[in-house]
Amino acid sequence: MSMVNGLFQATVVAAQTPDEYDHTFDSVEPVKRGRGRPKKDPFAALPKEFKTETLGLTAERLNLLLAEVAKDEMENKKNQKEDQHIAELKEQLKDANSGYKEITAANEAKMRWLKQLVEDKGGK
Repeated sequence: MSMVNGLFQATVVAAQTPDEYDHTFDSVEPVKRGRGRPKKDPFAALPKEFKTETLGLTAERLNLLLAEVAKDEMENKKNQKEDQHIAELKEQLKDANSGYKEITAANEAKMRWLKQLVEDKGGK
């Protein structure tokens, strides 16, 4: 990685396998950021075969594949929205959760009120 005008510019190196392709531009080992959790590989769930097949594609072919996957996802979301069983389960969950939501809303309003009172009285 090199720095140009205060911004990092990544150097892409031809990779033969997904393991060699460092898409995060960080080391392969998880990197801790302060006291938080280490970074996770955002593509860990992808099948290795898919990553291997797509590494050698041109940008034009990648864009076509991206459009195809986006179309598939739109169809998936449409099917999910039209699934009557899921709609019934959502309604059951909404009913079961209503008591908790009411209590949460009341507690959040109380906390906002108390914070405002503390602030008005000069506290932190």
